[in-house]
Amino acid sequence: MKAGGDKPRDRTLYLQLIGSLGWIATGTRPDIAFTVSYLGRFNADPNDRHWLCAKRVLRYLAGTKKLRLSLGGEMRAGVRLAGFVDSDFAGEAGTLKSTSG
Repeated sequence: MKAGGDKPRDRTLYLQLIGSLGWIATGTRPDIAFTVSYLGRFNADPNDRHWLCAKRVLRYLAGTKKLRLSLGGEMRAGVRLAGFVDSDFAGEAGTLKSTSG
């Protein structure tokens, strides 16, 4: 028996859920990235507590699906957002390496 009375869970189903949440965190919901990464630490031996936490993330996503980050458009009080990247994306033709500074 696990510490605290937690029962082992089906590892395959847990891995599928954490993998799906990781894909969501990477693509569209960076707000859950830390939580999903933390839950991934228990992939080898998930128990009831980990499963409940993962389901809580699903409930959070369901409750916040109308919220989003957006770039562009009009901002209040004349504030303007600008982003810059300092790299040259494979600018060295011989090795196809990128440089940044």
